[in-house]
Parts: sequence; structure tokens; C-alpha cells
Amino acid sequence: MKDRMIENRKIIVVLHNILSRSKLLRFIAVNLYDTVNLFVFGTMRRRQYIRDDDRKVIYMINPKVACSSIQESFISYKPDNENDIHIEMEKRGLIHYGKPPLDTEDYYKFSIVRNPFSRLVSCYEYRYHKDVYVNGRRVREYDSYMWGSFKKDKGFKEFANRVCKTPDSRSDQTFISQVSILYENDRSLVDFIGKIENIKEDFSAIQERSNLDEIRHANQANSQKIDWRDYYDENTAYKVYKRYADDFKMLGYADELGLLLDYIRKDKK
Repeated sequence: MKDRMIENRKIIVVLHNILSRSKLLRFIAVNLYDTVNLFVFGTMRRRQYIRDDDRKVIYMINPKVACSSIQESFISYKPDNENDIHIEMEKRGLIHYGKPPLDTEDYYKFSIVRNPFSRLVSCYEYRYHKDVYVNGRRVREYDSYMWGSFKKDKGFKEFANRVCKTPDSRSDQTFISQVSILYENDRSLVDFIGKIENIKEDFSAIQERSNLDEIRHANQANSQKIDWRDYYDENTAYKVYKRYADDFKMLGYADELGLLLDYIRKDKK
């Protein structure tokens, strides 16, 4: 069964490579896939998680929160291109979709979260201002996502406005709410939630329970050339706080709005 699953994953990777050669084919395939997911599962982008049966550990993937570095800790291998790590995980049959099944109740489950304000800026920069290559091919995710409605970069504030009008059911995986990844019916799907802001200490605690390798380059996921706070004005800060209200309140970031507003107002003075 496991070998068959891995073979099926390899077929998916081959199809991904074929589709990525044509912008038109990719555009059609991505939107067809999202539409089917929305109809069948109620969301365009389903949860993704890594399941390691040997270690009995599950990692709920939270994009733009050191997820590539964490995935590397499962396989003791760093691809030349960090964006190929997901393809490698697919080939090995470690990527799964939805929520962990009942037969993994005794597995250790974890994830890492991030200040929603900072995470959204990271998503914006990654999607618009970074050249992303997967298997040697340049990929522009927003060229296809939501029928191209996010394709043009009109600045962070306009991007934030569009995100705030997009419900989780139609959100890209990089800006979907973190609570929607980690909770279902107000019940946590994981045993431990660490923070990127405290990644070294929190991942050490995870290692003790999971026997994963040491995480590499984790700090890179939490750094930007420009202070993320400088992307915001008061209006945008309030909108984003409202959009991710559950993330702020349930994940320990309730004070971040006040801190950001203090920074914005002080900067104006």
C-alpha cells in the first residue's frame, strides 16, 4: 500500500512538471483543481501535513513559517533549491492532505506559527518579489491563482485589501489563517504549537519528542530587508487584525495590534 502511494505521488510530480511547461495548461489545471476542491471539501487549498510513520510524528505545514527548513529536518537532506523540498517530500510519499486520520492518535503532532502581520508581509514579498524555481522552472503562483485576480502587484496595501476580502475557503495557502490549519471545530489538531519568534527553544522541545534532525536556516524565515512594520499604516493594520482575529487571539499575538499602532504613530511623529 505504501509503495503504491509513493508511486502515485511520483505520477503527480510528473504531471506537475508537464503542466508547469505551459502557462495556459497550468492556469487551467490550477483553477480546475481549486474549483473541485472547493466543491468537494469546502476549501480551495486543503491542509497539508507531513506524516512520518517511523518516528510517529506529524507536522502540520504552515506556509511562510520556516516550513522548508522543518521539512528538511525530516529527510536529512537539503535540495540545491529550497523550493524543490516539497517535490522531494511528495516523491517520498510524506505529504498528505486534509487532517490526520484516527489511526495517528498516538503520533506526536506539532506546528509553528508566526505573528500574522509579519507573515502577511512575507507572503507578499515571496509571491511578488522573489523568483521561485521548482525543478528548474520559474513559477509565478499568482498568475494562475483565483483566475489571475492576484496577478498584478499593486503594492502591499492593495494586496492586504484583497486578502482581507478573501475568505479562508478561497485563500492561497500562504495567507490562509493559521487557526484554520491547526484547528477544526474549535479543537486543536496538534499537541504542540511553537512560534517562529522563539524557534530555537521551541524546536528543541519538538526534537525531544520527535527525534527530528536539527533545523537549519530557521532565522532566514523570520528576516526581511525592510522592517515588516514599515509596510503598514493604521487603516491596513486594523483591516489585517480583523481578518486574522482568531490567529491573534488564539495563538498568543493579541498585543501585536497595539504594538504596531504605537510604532506607526511614533514613526509619524
